[in-house]
Amino acid sequence: MLMVRGAVRHLDGDESRIFFLCHHQVPRRDLAAFRSGLEALTAIGRFLSWDEALSLISGERPVLGSHFCLTFDDGDRSWAEVVLPTLADMSIPAAFFVVTSQVGDPRRADALSWSSCQQLADQRMTVGSHTVSHRALADLDESAARSELRDSKRELEDRLGRHVADFCAPYGLPRVAYLPDRDVAIAKEEGYRSFATTVRGAMRHGDSPYQIRRLIMNPSWPPLAVLGRLHSGSPAVPGWS
Repeated sequence: MLMVRGAVRHLDGDESRIFFLCHHQVPRRDLAAFRSGLEALTAIGRFLSWDEALSLISGERPVLGSHFCLTFDDGDRSWAEVVLPTLADMSIPAAFFVVTSQVGDPRRADALSWSSCQQLADQRMTVGSHTVSHRALADLDESAARSELRDSKRELEDRLGRHVADFCAPYGLPRVAYLPDRDVAIAKEEGYRSFATTVRGAMRHGDSPYQIRRLIMNPSWPPLAVLGRLHSGSPAVPGWS
């Protein structure tokens, strides 16, 4: 406990920035640790919605203090069963990036349903695209890459009855998983306002919303590991990644 408090004191007062934190699923067995990590973060900063985070990045005023934006990738049933009730109880917003072909997939016991996607949207969570098939865009030609962005966006909008404006690249590493110039240009042409990656680091005022850096998290980490991720981009506990 003393180590966690020390980490909180060390982070408090650091230069102003926004940390975009990326989870995938949160198994029920990890709920207590996941919640403790969120509580540790609320002690040193404020959670923002995706809209608020983009507004701070591109706004006229500088970012003051530490902020966090919680994101989830792929489409796991724990989003509705574990994550959403926890976030609602703690009044924490989040963004959920959905692989449309995996929603309702009968071959996957852990697949998110379309009714759960609707529940996320109805609770004012941001729902964005994570492509149709979760293939690395860099492995596709331009036409196929465009289809991944366009078709997933259209299906989400048709299913949810609302505009979808945010995109997250599968695997998220530039020049390995996606082609920065080509794929960001496609995202802009297809009507997306943001492009999330897995490049590590914090975001600051004036950074591009088409190069959102995120830190991959693990819901089983204790608070010290969660806070350590903010310092270095890697966990505070050896061997965790």
